[in-house]
Amino acid sequence: MVSEKTFKELEHSSVELTVTVDQDIIKSEYQSLLADYTKKAHIKGFRKGKAPAKVLEQKYGEGIRAEVMYSVIERSLKEILEDKETAYVPLHYHQPVLQNEDELEIDLEKDFSYSVVYDVYPKVEVSTYTGFSIPVPEVQVPDDLVDAELTQLQEQNALVTVTDSPAEEGSIVTLDYCELDEAGEPLEETKREDFTFTVGTGYNYYQLDADVIGLKAGDERTIEKDYPEDHETKPLAGRKVAVKVALKAVKRRDLPELDDDFAQDVSESYETLDDLKRDIGKRIHEHLDARLKEYKLGKVLQQIVKAHEIQLPDSMVRMQLEQTWQSTLQQYRLKEEHMLSILGTSKEEHLEGFRERAEQQIKESLLLNKIIEQEHIEVTDEEVMLSLGPADESADDQAKSNRVYQEMQERERLTYEKATDFLLAGSTFTKGEEMSYEDFMNKRFEAQETSE
Repeated sequence: MVSEKTFKELEHSSVELTVTVDQDIIKSEYQSLLADYTKKAHIKGFRKGKAPAKVLEQKYGEGIRAEVMYSVIERSLKEILEDKETAYVPLHYHQPVLQNEDELEIDLEKDFSYSVVYDVYPKVEVSTYTGFSIPVPEVQVPDDLVDAELTQLQEQNALVTVTDSPAEEGSIVTLDYCELDEAGEPLEETKREDFTFTVGTGYNYYQLDADVIGLKAGDERTIEKDYPEDHETKPLAGRKVAVKVALKAVKRRDLPELDDDFAQDVSESYETLDDLKRDIGKRIHEHLDARLKEYKLGKVLQQIVKAHEIQLPDSMVRMQLEQTWQSTLQQYRLKEEHMLSILGTSKEEHLEGFRERAEQQIKESLLLNKIIEQEHIEVTDEEVMLSLGPADESADDQAKSNRVYQEMQERERLTYEKATDFLLAGSTFTKGEEMSYEDFMNKRFEAQETSE
């Protein structure tokens, strides 16, 4: 069908494909469709299927030519883009855009040409990914951190009992709540039932901790909240909100004694409280080591991105931003309409503020994958089996299918680990500024670096 095709590379990993279809194909398609119309058309003064072709052309010619044009475009595009030899394959989430569509028309005496523009996978060439010198914060682990973790375990293992007493700091409360509109009517999308949290933790969307203190089970109240402009929950920042709450239950925690019996209740692997403390200390340092590794890799990838020029297609960035948007909606458990009303802006304007980070994430992923390919970083079947353990040969088909998926995921994870170790081994890390354990683990300093 296609007599000629040319590809022209454009900016931002886009391609313009120009296609020419021979006039004989156009004529054949036109005559075939015209014949089909002749059989089916009802023309006044003629029996069905007996109207002359010229009469049909006068009545339907323009529509037939348009139908032929779009049919030829669709089929010729499919022929080209599904050809395994095609060098420029469009991204699966970006449809080719027909150029100058209003000016296109077919002439039965001429070849037909058209152009489409679409995004392709970016060309990635990586050269510099070792030899960086990166300062790493000196993290101070506080002496009382083990005791703090132990206290948290104590609270998690507390005996919880229902009480008729008013809610106070540390109480576990269960309530229904919803936000009210300006007329005092409930906003359906904000309704939550049987929501439970511990007073004083702040683990609730509207941060109602101080407002429910003093309430008993069965009490109802409308709470007026005035959130500052810099409030940490972005959709609430700078807003005045009325929230109706109905307290359904108040519970208290009775904390267990911190002794050997407590340690044994936490896990049979502990005989004494000292065993538990040692294990907590070990896990604290393991978490710190993992966070330091994550930090180092992040800084190395930042340097690699700076050293390379990558033309990102806009559709790829928009896809990343859409994933960010969907994650935000899930995090706050809000519908899109409610989130937009809270933000007071359009989705596009809001996401534009995340574009730079989205581009950074995409570039890091592209470059890391290219390094893995270039350095032939691979994971063997034996390594996957060693990590997951042997497969159950007697498992049913569903379990076997799940196992295949697990192996695929584990291979990706192990490959990423190997690539991480390779990159970290290729750079040097120097002592940076001292930093508290809490700030480092919560990434607060990184937020400050970004704002600067």
